[in-house]
Order: sequence, then structure tokens, then C-alpha cells
Amino acid sequence: MNASRLARLAALGAASLALAWACERRVGPSGARGHVSGTDPKPGAAGAEDTGPSELYTVRGIVTELPDPATRKGFRVRHEAIDTFKNARGETVGMGAMTMHFPLAPGVALEGVEVGDVVELTFEVWSRPRIRYHVTRVVRLPKETKLEFREARPPADASRPESAPARPAPPG
Repeated sequence: MNASRLARLAALGAASLALAWACERRVGPSGARGHVSGTDPKPGAAGAEDTGPSELYTVRGIVTELPDPATRKGFRVRHEAIDTFKNARGETVGMGAMTMHFPLAPGVALEGVEVGDVVELTFEVWSRPRIRYHVTRVVRLPKETKLEFREARPPADASRPESAPARPAPPG
């Protein structure tokens, strides 16, 4: 094997390892590692398992950004904690309050919803073949609705293997 071919193989191997590491390090809203997207791949698309959502969550929050009407890609919401949120392995890890982009399911409209509105939204999450999610329902709540933005508090008896350590409580 000549030196230039060996160098090309080494470079290809290094690039493959770097790509694998980058994919493994990406962490999504569920705490799962791997690719995270909104609605890709579409259910029924080649290579996609159309098994239905893994989980369904309802959460309240404040709309921080509306979608571009031309693209209708989704909207952003600063939402409350979801204590029962499960990662891709089915472990209840919780999700703290955060601002997050939410893709809209087909047929879901944001008519009458404005930036600053308090809303309750329901979203579906698929864990397989990769993490994806979309909003299936949005309801405007009264402006005076009090929201609590805090860290997640997963239940003590969460679905966690015996050997897995519990997450430490946030300071304060």
C-alpha cells in the first residue's frame, strides 16, 4: 500500500469517526443523543417507521415567535417544566422550562394567536426511528394565567433502571 493511499484511508477513517462522534453528541429536547428534528422524516417516508407517537404531552407557555406565514414551519414557546418527560430509552427524566421551537402538525392553525399570548399546547413525540415531534393542539389561555418556569422534578419512582443514578436536585 503506497503512502498516499494510506493517507487517504486514514483521513477517511478520521472523518468517519468525527461524524459519528458529532452525531452521538447532539442532545435534543428529550435528553436523547442522536439526530433531533421536528417532523422529518415524514410518517410513511422511506425508512421511517409509522408506529405512532411514543408520548403525548400537554404544557403551558408564552408564545415568543410566530412562524413566517409563507413557510408555516412552526412557532417558539417558552414553556413550563414537563416533569414526566421521557427520553428515547423510555426513562422519565423530565424537561425543565425552556424556550423551544414547535413544528405544527398538518391542519393545526395558529389563527388568533399572537406573540405574548399564554397558550396550552399538546405535542406528540416519536422516539423511533429518530426523535421528532409536532404540535397537535394549541389553545389560548387568559392573559392573567400564572405560569411557573422552573427545573423539572421527575417523579421519585420514575422509570429508571436500578443502577442509574437519580439526577441531583437543582441548587436553590
